Amino acid sequence: MIKVLLYLLACFLILDGNSMYHSLADRDLNLQWICLAVAFVTIIFSGKSKMSASMFAVSYILFIYFGVYFLLKYNDVNKGVYIGILIGVPMLLILFSNLKQLEMEYDLFYCVEDIVLILSIVSLFFWLVGEVFGLIHTNMSVITIWGQIRRREGYFGLQFVTDYSNSFGRGLPINSGIFTEGPMFCLWLCIALSTELFLKKRTKKARVILLVMTILSTLSTTGIFYIALCVAIKYIDYMKKRTSLWKIIMTLILIMTLPIAIATLQQIYMLKAGTSSYFTRLQDYRAGYLIWKESPVLGSGYGDILSLQKYVLASRAGNVGFSNSITAILGTGGLWNFIIYILSIVLPLIRHDGENARVKGFFIAYAFLTIFLIFFARIIMVVFFAFSLSRVKSVSNEKN
Repeated sequence: MIKVLLYLLACFLILDGNSMYHSLADRDLNLQWICLAVAFVTIIFSGKSKMSASMFAVSYILFIYFGVYFLLKYNDVNKGVYIGILIGVPMLLILFSNLKQLEMEYDLFYCVEDIVLILSIVSLFFWLVGEVFGLIHTNMSVITIWGQIRRREGYFGLQFVTDYSNSFGRGLPINSGIFTEGPMFCLWLCIALSTELFLKKRTKKARVILLVMTILSTLSTTGIFYIALCVAIKYIDYMKKRTSLWKIIMTLILIMTLPIAIATLQQIYMLKAGTSSYFTRLQDYRAGYLIWKESPVLGSGYGDILSLQKYVLASRAGNVGFSNSITAILGTGGLWNFIIYILSIVLPLIRHDGENARVKGFFIAYAFLTIFLIFFARIIMVVFFAFSLSRVKSVSNEKN
């Protein structure tokens, strides 16, 4: 029953994570609250929590900490988003604590990966057969609010046509799956790939190949650089476990291939640098910083994306929203929230050792995705945060 509930929670997390169904213009499916409700039910079925005193104290302190911010910025904060953080962090800490006791601490991410793999297969079929070769046509549409109001055509509600690439050749459709844009699909593909590479003891090559192919089909520069990051992390981990002879051989291979890899990535970057998407991202980094300067401690109000408008060009007046999470947290949440999120990345990296060393790559990937993709106002960010704290405390408890 717990596994079923985890799959259900994973499904709603994905739908809440900037899918078309989260961004419908004519209705609000309340996916955030459904996620929290399913998490609550999962806690009940996973047994009575046996949280340590220190973990309980952390949950209580964070509830008070976020609660004080909510009261201080009550008139400016996005209430729906921040209440999700206020309730979600303690609740998910309890859930991960329970799952740890059941030896299922990574199972929620395993469930996310399984669902994303299914979405990958479906999306590649419709992307190739429908969007690229035009052998089948769209049969439905939805009106969404993502930056601005748009009508999106789709295939049976399982794949949507969004944008076309101007980076790797004009007119080439971007595979966005069920999401509002390619980078959002790329986000979930990267989370799934991180799970396969860094949370599982045995990596299945078929899964990695499928996820990498789908990431490439999103035509996301972020996805390509993310793949390069994963290769670098796995290479370093691989070298630690090899004999001196193998290290010499792998070093020679690296010397021969590294210039080619760097040249390729540089070329990809140059292609991206000439696009409007690249310019938009630069604007958003700058805007987030300028918003933060107005109120360094509290920010403009967590989730207040409208504050972005005064720092972007008039041509983007109808396109509301950030394109990355790190400056969105800093600008709208101030140092009050930014410090907590930074700690959720840094603490696992400096505390994990032994068997837990392999999950460092997962948190490095989390940091990378936070810097380059937008999901700061979604429940998956709360999941990452709670998972991070639960891992730090579990390692601390194991040592004691």
